[in-house]
Amino acid sequence: MADVAAVTPARPRPTGRRRPAGAQGVTLAARAGLSPFRFDQRVRALFGLSAGQYLSRLRIGRACDRLRHTETPLSELALECGYADQAAFTRQFHKSVGLTPGAYRLATSGRRKSVAV
Repeated sequence: MADVAAVTPARPRPTGRRRPAGAQGVTLAARAGLSPFRFDQRVRALFGLSAGQYLSRLRIGRACDRLRHTETPLSELALECGYADQAAFTRQFHKSVGLTPGAYRLATSGRRKSVAV
């Protein structure tokens, strides 16, 4: 019988290093001329958040502004704010703000949609 250790590839050991979320974080790190780890450290030092958390906060902030001031469809707004689709945008928005994007738009627009009876 073959030695299991010889057949099974070794798993990389966790280093405890955090990396920016997703490809966008890596791209930002490269543009800044830093490694993903160093970029994340610098963002944490400046803003008290990981690079991924900071990007998410910026996206949600932009979405809130667009929801208050435009009638852009949610699917289009999701793409404009960097989300893959409306479902991902709605999940993250609800998690961050406590309302769905549609409910937020209604609550902050100052006008209510009337229901036809």
